[in-house]
Amino acid sequence: MAHVIHHFRPHLSEPEALEAISVARETLLQDILARLGAWQPGASRQHYLLIGPRGIGKTHILRLIEHRVRSSRELAQKWYPVCFPEEQYTLTSLADLVLETLHRLGDATGDSGLRAAHARLRFDPNHQRVTDLSLDALRQFCVRAQCGILLMVENLNRLLEQQIKSREQIESLRKALIEEEWPLLIATSPTFLDAVTEPEEPLFEFFQVKFLQELSPTDVELLLRKRATLENDADFLEYLRRYYSRL
Repeated sequence: MAHVIHHFRPHLSEPEALEAISVARETLLQDILARLGAWQPGASRQHYLLIGPRGIGKTHILRLIEHRVRSSRELAQKWYPVCFPEEQYTLTSLADLVLETLHRLGDATGDSGLRAAHARLRFDPNHQRVTDLSLDALRQFCVRAQCGILLMVENLNRLLEQQIKSREQIESLRKALIEEEWPLLIATSPTFLDAVTEPEEPLFEFFQVKFLQELSPTDVELLLRKRATLENDADFLEYLRRYYSRL
């Protein structure tokens, strides 16, 4: 069976294929997954920000976290992953973010309460009412299911600096992430962002920041071997065996 790996769109790749070619990130994955496994409803949560340039594997890591949560009986009982695509330009406020969470989670679970709340609120022009009632619907869902919601957001820099922008809205986001007992945010960014690094900003020292290091030559070799093995490319494996010292 052919496995298609989308180099710059890993969210389109089969999770099993991403697992098969994963290198150098297992310690980070295990750290995050262990924290997710140890969490109990009502306990505090550690939010994460993964930083690294385009192509280094941020989306790959998010997809692996999602896949392992869904594949683990223990983790799947505790967490519902809600994954936002890289290009989500319609999110310009906290109301947009929680309403989209409501929509995606309602579709994924079929929960009638979430779907009804989304239908009522999707065209409501009052952002504060949308925010409050969406949060309430999500809160009630998590109480019923005894679970948390794993929010996975890519390009947090663009979301905060180019889309939401409002300091008041970012403060409201921080407040919701602290005061609500159900959300855990794992976000990515290609660079540092002022909202996280500047002492006067709302999200200063809010995240546990993880820097993704470049792959070592050994990691690159292992990646190439794993990719060739996945694709049953015996010729390339033989090429690596013969000529790796020249690469």
